[in-house]
Amino acid sequence: MNINYIIVCLYICSSFIFSQNLTINQPIDAIKFSGASSLLAKEALQSLTLQTLPNSLLSLQKLKFDINQIYQTGFFSSVTTETLFIQNKNTLFIRLIENSSINTIDVITDNDRIKTIIYDSFSSILDSPLNALTLEQLKQSALLTIQQAGFDFLDLTNIVYDKASQTLKIFVTEATIESITFIGLNNISTSILLREMSQQKGNIFNSLDLRKDRERLIRLGYFNSISTPEFSIGSSPNLIKISFTVVEKKLNKISIGLEQDQIRYYGFISNRRHNFLLKSDLISLKTQVQFEESSIKFNRYSFGYSQPWMFNRYDISGSIGFYNLEKQEVINNQTTRSIRQGQTIGIKIPFSDNFSLSHSLKLENISRFYDSDNIEPYAIHSYEIIALYDTIRHNMNPKQGSRLYFNIEQGNHLGFITIGGLSFTRLSSSVSYYHSISSKLVLASRLKGGIFYPIQESINTFENEYFIIGGSRSLRGYNESYSPFSGRRHILVNLELRYFLSSHLQSVFFIDYGHAFNYQLLLKHFNTGYGMGLRYHTPIGPIRIDFAQGESSFYIHLGLGHIF
Repeated sequence: MNINYIIVCLYICSSFIFSQNLTINQPIDAIKFSGASSLLAKEALQSLTLQTLPNSLLSLQKLKFDINQIYQTGFFSSVTTETLFIQNKNTLFIRLIENSSINTIDVITDNDRIKTIIYDSFSSILDSPLNALTLEQLKQSALLTIQQAGFDFLDLTNIVYDKASQTLKIFVTEATIESITFIGLNNISTSILLREMSQQKGNIFNSLDLRKDRERLIRLGYFNSISTPEFSIGSSPNLIKISFTVVEKKLNKISIGLEQDQIRYYGFISNRRHNFLLKSDLISLKTQVQFEESSIKFNRYSFGYSQPWMFNRYDISGSIGFYNLEKQEVINNQTTRSIRQGQTIGIKIPFSDNFSLSHSLKLENISRFYDSDNIEPYAIHSYEIIALYDTIRHNMNPKQGSRLYFNIEQGNHLGFITIGGLSFTRLSSSVSYYHSISSKLVLASRLKGGIFYPIQESINTFENEYFIIGGSRSLRGYNESYSPFSGRRHILVNLELRYFLSSHLQSVFFIDYGHAFNYQLLLKHFNTGYGMGLRYHTPIGPIRIDFAQGESSFYIHLGLGHIF
């Protein structure tokens, strides 16, 4: 039985409502209803404002109006009336026949997600009388919920009631993806892009999933730009074609620039080549350029090779690296330098769009750069696990979402085996949360902490003061040149209020609170920095300037990118 057919029938039936046994223009002493058994039907009757009232003359016009109201509730297939004298009272009897009950809802679709949304939208009418008006309201509500879930081109084409089985059948028309194409590809295979997408040929179209797919393609780093998708009708009305226009980056390039390690700046030359051994892999070589005593040195380097999909078959990324680099260190709150040479190998396993688990093995040799440092050469052989849960869509400028990071690194002792080097355990974690208060105002917060536990206390290493805070990327308002706070443990809280002055310019008000220490945690030792800053957003990230007040000094911090 079709919804529209039911509604028409209700109005036709309303003209056959009167029994011949009606006493017109006589006072009515009482009105009694019969035949309404379901709670929803009774509630509908109670909500009506009838014109026919006890202790008033029975009017045919008013009675017809009242019966039309009863029909329009949608719960009744028949309404008859008659008046009878019972115990010397003229009583108006309104006898009702409820529509058949809906005992089962059958959503005709192969997609379990759509079936659940529609079933939940209509489940409130189970074991209730069939009501065409309610069905139409629920249909519109279900369509709105479906569209909010991303199924923009879906419709409920027919709703039929099978009286024999008391089943409400809901038929769904869906838009199916016929093809996905990329305009502008020259060096990148379409298959490499499609494997990153949840929307595939033959799937039911979902705009939210397609938006996530586009963001995933942007994060691959292959393109200068990816257009929003364009849609066209396929070979039949329920098929849809999707196309993206892309501009590829240069896959092989040489870069020259400047990078910062704490307060020390290094020049660098890097060479990156994609599709080296396999389609989509990456090989990179970077060398540090150091200017000392009127000479240029190229003796520091890093080499890496990675595959975003292992052997282009498995959704597991793998990487190996070799390096010989200088790193700024801290000894007794004084900055110095070390030489770190080693190898790493790692894999990253994505369990969902938001959660991943990374494993890596590091074999590293560390030596002092200055002979005056009282540190003998030592090695770190460690196994590291990183768990990351991330719901942030725009990493360069987050507006909504959260990021949970947990890291554990174990040196030498790995359960039943030892792999040599320094024995230690390092734990670190952070929680970042972003909330859009309005279209221009974002509240950003971060809580992070860590513990470094050396098992061999007698060995003097650069790792003994592992955590350093204070300066432009942690606790603002302090001079990072002197590494003001360092230790084996640390806690840091950052709170920022970010306001967009224009599409590229953003103001920031911030407060930072934290400390690095070795053993005892005392709140009176914690330090505070606060102030305001500006961010100018560029394609490579926001340029950052912060005006910060520490406990005793005022500093201006410059940098690239948000600090979190």
